Amino acid sequence: MPFITNKQELKDYFGLNANLIGELPIDVLTSVQPIHNWDVTEYPVEEGFDITDARIKKPIGLVLDCIFTDPDFSARSAGKAALNGTWNTDSWQDKRDKLYEYSDSEEVIDVLVDGTQYESMVITNIDPNRVASTSNAYFVKIELKFIRVVASKISDVDESQIPKKKKAKKKQKHTEQDKRTAPEANEGGTQGYQNQSLASKATEWLAGVFGG
Repeated sequence: MPFITNKQELKDYFGLNANLIGELPIDVLTSVQPIHNWDVTEYPVEEGFDITDARIKKPIGLVLDCIFTDPDFSARSAGKAALNGTWNTDSWQDKRDKLYEYSDSEEVIDVLVDGTQYESMVITNIDPNRVASTSNAYFVKIELKFIRVVASKISDVDESQIPKKKKAKKKQKHTEQDKRTAPEANEGGTQGYQNQSLASKATEWLAGVFGG
């Protein structure tokens, strides 16, 4: 077979689209199943009600049937890997371990399959199929789900713009003595003193009369 030097002919012969989980190339992708689900209310919906308020879209899911193999040094495989930038010399065991690293990681990954990119995905299930006939490769079903990542924003606030709470006025306690006015108190005290003086003088007068 003569060498092919034309880039378009190379693309037509080897293909170009890579299949990647993060930075891990998928050697053979046997099936792709995108999953789109909605949660729908079980209660009756009034006629004329906006149906979009009666259901909630769930995060997109993805199910991949993959085969990870040892490096293929054939001309076709090497040419395809070189074109799409996925060439590596890892064994299928290395690729399996990398897959589990992704599943244990707290980071989201991007998945590229059949020319479609799925961003912010996390691995939710790894289901390997290990039998005697597949001992030289890693056959596995991988389930992924989109996770929404939001960034918190911290803003500087001018303290002078923050409303200050008004201090509550303390309630004054009033006793019965406080309610009495000063003149009344003085009047009561003077009257009592005058009554006591008259009684004392009457007692002294009587003692003088009968004692004399």
